[in-house]
Amino acid sequence: MTVTDLIPVNEDDPGGSNDSQWGRAQVLVKHNTVDNPNIVVNEYIANRIAIALGIPTSLGDLWFDPSAGEPA
Repeated sequence: MTVTDLIPVNEDDPGGSNDSQWGRAQVLVKHNTVDNPNIVVNEYIANRIAIALGIPTSLGDLWFDPSAGEPA
């Protein structure tokens, strides 16, 4: 994930606290396809194995698209 913009949180914003900032980020997103129906799960498992082995890698996570009802 790459954070591209930081915007200070105003004191009247809900959930704001001292020295907090809103951030805009770019992330890598993979989707299952007809040809690769398990790519999301495969990537997630491979990521966790790499972390467990101590291989430097970014921490990935699953995100569920509410409109599709499946991990994206």
